[in-house]
Amino acid sequence: MYETCMIAQELLNRNKNINRGYRNLDIWKESIGLYVFVRNELKVHPDIPFKTKAQIEDSILSAPSNIAEGYSRRSIKENIQFINIALGSLVSCHVCNAV
Repeated sequence: MYETCMIAQELLNRNKNINRGYRNLDIWKESIGLYVFVRNELKVHPDIPFKTKAQIEDSILSAPSNIAEGYSRRSIKENIQFINIALGSLVSCHVCNAV
């Protein structure tokens, strides 16, 4: 778990001089940590088909991306829409895991 936190912190420190307000959001930080955790778990399971691994990794990565994009929108409605899209991406990952 400590290694996951260190990798997440490394991702957060990249381009530190750029003003990105979404990086202060706890939910964004947690979603980056989730991505790192899932990516590491997928590496230790060679029995999962490549296509399924790619789908899981893509859906997990789209959650922090949508959170960041929603944060940059001007209206709260757009922000909420992108949060809903991020939630949908995580549900998509859960479905891939169940199959």
